[in-house]
Amino acid sequence: MAKLVPKVRVITADETLEKTRREIRYQLDHNPVITFYMILVVTVLLAGIGLLMVFSASSISGLTNRHAPLITFLKPATYCIVGLFCMWVASRANIRLLLNLKVARGILLVAIVLQCLVVPFGANIGGNRNWIYLFGFSFQPSEPLKLAMIIYLAALLGRRRVDFDSWSDMAKQLALPVGGSVAVVLLGRDMGTAIVFLLIAFAMLFVCGLPAKKIWHITLPALFLVAVLVARSPSRRARILTFLPFMPKDAQGIDMQEIRSKWGLGTGGLTGVGPGASRQKWNFLPQADSDFIFAILGEEFGLVGTLSVITLYVLLAIALVRLARRCKEYPVVVLSYGTLAWIEFQALINIAVVVGISPVIGVPLPFISSGGSALLSCLMGMGVMLACAKRENGAYQILARKPSLIRKTLAVVGNRKKEVE
Repeated sequence: MAKLVPKVRVITADETLEKTRREIRYQLDHNPVITFYMILVVTVLLAGIGLLMVFSASSISGLTNRHAPLITFLKPATYCIVGLFCMWVASRANIRLLLNLKVARGILLVAIVLQCLVVPFGANIGGNRNWIYLFGFSFQPSEPLKLAMIIYLAALLGRRRVDFDSWSDMAKQLALPVGGSVAVVLLGRDMGTAIVFLLIAFAMLFVCGLPAKKIWHITLPALFLVAVLVARSPSRRARILTFLPFMPKDAQGIDMQEIRSKWGLGTGGLTGVGPGASRQKWNFLPQADSDFIFAILGEEFGLVGTLSVITLYVLLAIALVRLARRCKEYPVVVLSYGTLAWIEFQALINIAVVVGISPVIGVPLPFISSGGSALLSCLMGMGVMLACAKRENGAYQILARKPSLIRKTLAVVGNRKKEVE
């Protein structure tokens, strides 16, 4: 009688790969802390890249002013450390209290008052009066005003307090958060920041269901206002005219930033000339450490470096969309999309200016450009997003159950000491 041999099913490599894909897809769909860690990791990476690039781009200007390189590095490093601490504090915020309409209105009013101080205490830099100088310190109040406006609009629109069918109700409800914020920013003649405010507001209104027809009815007057502001300013008119392809270019004049930023990107090639080896930062490219830091990044790290940074912004956008889609509280959904519009629109405008597909607009690159006010505001905004990510179903319980990195380290050190003894 023949001996029965059990059949053994051989698992092929394709089946193993498909099983791995299913497991990864299941974890991405059901793990409630994925969003939290995506926001945290991407934010820390962008802040770290920004710290490195600001040190590289500002080192030459520091030497020109007879400052030691360590002193040049100390200021942005301090801002980064303080910003990360503020992000940690904001990540522990009570979101329900923050999105209370009275609390959000109070935050917005304080931010508007701070922005109004640019008139008596501001300094004119590059035609804009958007910085407050007191006791040897500078502060840009329009940056926290962005976060304050987003929080107030999320509290207002998230509770469906605005009747989109009534123009009078829309004007009454949106006059303070949108009209007031844009007006006080324009007091400092900062049209680029005002455009960012308008884009954030339009994005949040669109997410909340404002009909496209009414969006166009609001957009056309806004474009007319921008055209009037451009026509009244000689420097803005010159920027628009020189951007036109048939106009002559002047690498020593008003086209200097646009042309030399392209030189930097072209010099970088695929992999760049190396960290710290940029040529344009040797006082050739104005604002190399702030509005045009993306050009220095492309010169030193090439196409690989620029695409890596763009990928991080895309991952951050995916994380915020994931947060908005998985959250059950509508004010948090609106807050997530508002923060997404803030970071992504501002990054898009900055990169578009550097690569030459937009006229020069003074908008910093989030997390990367120099400027303590911008970095602190962006990190605080991400802290609020981390607090929102904790509200995803089951996320808070998992995060609270995991021991901290410090406790893990101390436990390992303690066990090794016992083994030695």
